[in-house]
Amino acid sequence: MNLESAKSFKNKTVLITGATGPLGVAFSGMFASMGAKLILTDIDIKKGEALVSKINKDSETTAKFVEMNLEKEEERSKGCKLITESVESLDVLINNAALTGDSEVEDYVALFSDQSDLSFARALTVNLLAPFSIVRNLLPLLEKSSTASIINIASIYGLVGSVPTLYGKSGLRTPAAYAASKGGLIQLTRYLATSLAPKIRVNAIAPGGIERNQDAEFIEAYANRTPLGRMATEQDICGSVRWLASSESSYVTGQVIAVDGGWTAW
Repeated sequence: MNLESAKSFKNKTVLITGATGPLGVAFSGMFASMGAKLILTDIDIKKGEALVSKINKDSETTAKFVEMNLEKEEERSKGCKLITESVESLDVLINNAALTGDSEVEDYVALFSDQSDLSFARALTVNLLAPFSIVRNLLPLLEKSSTASIINIASIYGLVGSVPTLYGKSGLRTPAAYAASKGGLIQLTRYLATSLAPKIRVNAIAPGGIERNQDAEFIEAYANRTPLGRMATEQDICGSVRWLASSESSYVTGQVIAVDGGWTAW
C-alpha cells in the first residue's frame, strides 16, 4: 500500500474481534502502525488488556479493549452497547474471532464419528451467529461512516472439502462445524453485501493453512500440495485485509478472496 493510502487510516475506527489470537494480533499491529483508532474484543481479558497497553505505548494511536464472550447473547449485546457508547462511527469491522482447529473444545477436533452436537453448535455460534449479531448491533455505527467496510475472516475449508489424508498421524483434524460455519460465513458475506449496499461494503478473506509449529510431517505435506510451496504466515493475510479496508477497493463488495498460495486452484 502506498504512503497516501496508509495515511488514510488516521482517524478511522477499526474493530477487530478475536484480537488476541495470532491473526488478531497481526491485524491490530498493522492498523495501529497506520494510525487507526482500534477497538479490540476478545474473551481473554488478560491478553486483551496487555495487547491494548502495548499498542498505546508503542504507537501514535489509541486502542480500547472490550471483553466479549461471543457464545453468550447477553455478552455480545453488552459489548456492542459499550462500543456504541464509546465511538461516534465505525469504519472497519473485522469479524476474525472463531473456534478454529486448535481450539480446546471437547469433541471438536476429532474423527467425524466422535464430533459432538454440542461442539458443532458452539462453533456455529462463535463462527457464524456472532458475526451476524455484531453486524446487526453495530449497523448504526457503520452507517455513520462514509467508507464502511466489513471483512469476514472465512477459510479455504468454507470453499472446498478437507483432505483427510493430509493429516496423517499428526492428530490434526478439520472439524465439520468449522467447515460448515466458514461456508455459512461466506454466504452471509454475499447476503450482507447486497443487503447493505451501497452504503457498506462486505467482503471475506479465505486464508489457507497458517504455519504455527504444527507437526513437521504435516507442514511438509501441506507445502507439497500448495502451488506456492509453503504454508501461510499471518503477514500473508494482512495485505488483503488492509486492501479491503482501504479506499483502493472501493468498488469491491460481495467477494471472497482466497489467500491460500493457490490451494483452491487445483
